[in-house]
Amino acid sequence: MAQRSKTGQSRHDRGVMQMVTQLKQNGFSVKADLPNFVKPAQIGGFVPDVEAHKGVQKVIGEVETKDSMASDIDQRRAFRTNADALKNTTFKLKKV
Repeated sequence: MAQRSKTGQSRHDRGVMQMVTQLKQNGFSVKADLPNFVKPAQIGGFVPDVEAHKGVQKVIGEVETKDSMASDIDQRRAFRTNADALKNTTFKLKKV
């Protein structure tokens, strides 16, 4: 996980909340790696920013800032590989 600047962390957290809000508006139940949320399960040793479920559909979401885009390649690969291996699972990347 990349070290973000204070501004970068704030931008990241706002991006995660935007993803959470959008998924909830679309009927998903959501876990998020934010205070006051149930944390998503680890995937390949990494915790995604968002895990959402709606029926048989599952979304694994990750938000990246300019500070983390280059350094968090391994965790994004783990999330994408996991999503590709599971039926009805999608990996979503949001750049902020």
